[in-house]
Amino acid sequence: MNIKIRDIVKEILLLPFKFEKSSNDKSFYFLLQDTGYFEVYDKIAEDVILKELINNLDCIEYWFLWSKNKRDNGWYFIKKENKYIVGNISSDEQIENFEFDDVIEACSFFIKKEIESIRVL
Repeated sequence: MNIKIRDIVKEILLLPFKFEKSSNDKSFYFLLQDTGYFEVYDKIAEDVILKELINNLDCIEYWFLWSKNKRDNGWYFIKKENKYIVGNISSDEQIENFEFDDVIEACSFFIKKEIESIRVL
């Protein structure tokens, strides 16, 4: 994996943590933009995120909390019984759900969906 891409993905994994820091004065959109993702978004697929997430498992909890604390429509990431659900609630009440057995796969899928939905705002 390209070093630059890997560094960008590492920064992306920390976004919810950085957003919640008391010293942060930027929106999630601008924090994402600062990672360099917008320039290389087409080179960062779920599998690229997954490979980096395996080495940073503590970031999964940040993304669970990010999903829980969101107050708008969009993508969410939850645990339900022994499964992980990534879904999307749109403004017209349509709901998409994707079910995963593996938390790392679910989280990487959620991250890619979430950052893409933010990028195209």
